[in-house]
Amino acid sequence: MNEKNDQDSCCNSDSPKVESKVLNQIVNSSVSTFSVSGMDCADEIASIQKSLTHSKIAKVTTNLMTSQVSVEHDPTLKKDEIVALINKSGVRVQENSGQVSFVVANRNRVILVSLSGAALVIGLVCQWYLELPNNWLFATYLAATLTGGALIFPKAVRALKQRSLDMNVLMTMAAVGAFSIHEYSEAAAVVFLFSLAEMLEAFSVARARKAIREVLSITPQVASLITENGDINPTPVEEIIIGQKILIRAGDRVPLDAVVVEGSSYLNQAPLTGESQPVSKGVGDTVLAGTVNESGSLTATVSHAFKDTKIANVIRLIEEAQSKKAPSQLFVDRFAKVYTPIVTLVALLVFLTPPLLFSQSWDLWFYRSLVFLVIACPCALVIATPVSVVSAL
Repeated sequence: MNEKNDQDSCCNSDSPKVESKVLNQIVNSSVSTFSVSGMDCADEIASIQKSLTHSKIAKVTTNLMTSQVSVEHDPTLKKDEIVALINKSGVRVQENSGQVSFVVANRNRVILVSLSGAALVIGLVCQWYLELPNNWLFATYLAATLTGGALIFPKAVRALKQRSLDMNVLMTMAAVGAFSIHEYSEAAAVVFLFSLAEMLEAFSVARARKAIREVLSITPQVASLITENGDINPTPVEEIIIGQKILIRAGDRVPLDAVVVEGSSYLNQAPLTGESQPVSKGVGDTVLAGTVNESGSLTATVSHAFKDTKIANVIRLIEEAQSKKAPSQLFVDRFAKVYTPIVTLVALLVFLTPPLLFSQSWDLWFYRSLVFLVIACPCALVIATPVSVVSAL
């Protein structure tokens, strides 16, 4: 995590960018950025915002694709206090932001979903073929529900504490209701499938994050600067100015847009242009940052500063596209906020209306209200738009 002055906060790029609704007036505020784990969809983002509702916090910005939370706050508010507020939402602040594989970072989630699926399969086999006593089936399905529900039930509790209804609350209500009418297998199946879907959603977001990181890391951060006396000095690309000469060795990525003044080689431009065949470059030709020098060494004169290179423009376009939500995504966000409470109310009416007004069976319509809760869950709708947008990026 890092901290920087308020005047730098306008330069942050967010994807998708979500800001708190209450903007407190804080003089001489600071901006702290935290890397978090477990922020995979809109539910976690909403929970983080509510947890960070504080008189000393002016603005909260979340970046789903980089899994970061930026907090504009009063300098007197300690980082440890902010970390505690973020962790209270159910995600976890990572002290070490190094990149690890999805399975390693989500080991507990993978284990719980796997155990839930295994217990569900065992229960179904015992129910269909072995005809074991109900007590054995109940224990097996309960194990499947609790292991899968470990990823769902805590989120539902937090949502209720924050006086909100989300998909986790719907699934919890459906599972508890199914157990209450002795439909153990259906409760276990619903919880397992939902926890599996949540894991796949997290996996897709992790893949998108990896793809974007690869684009952002395509350009070297250091170039071999040729000084006036002919020495080669490794220099940060931001410090090199137009007109200076750089050495591009065979196998190196080109650090800056430049014009070749000595040497010839073949460059792989696929990272930037998608062109599959290496392109011959000689004296007078332009080489672009991010391309790969495959054969001979080149000496080139820098033609554009780092911030003006072609690859920097591509990265800037990606960041701008990330920070702006598509109209369909804005609609889905607004829709999801009112959809879940309406679904809950309709499910309640489905349960109460036929028995009270038409003397129908309570058990039948209670069961149907639970079915309605499950099939009306908006998870797929909410995640569909951002995932498709990220895939396009």
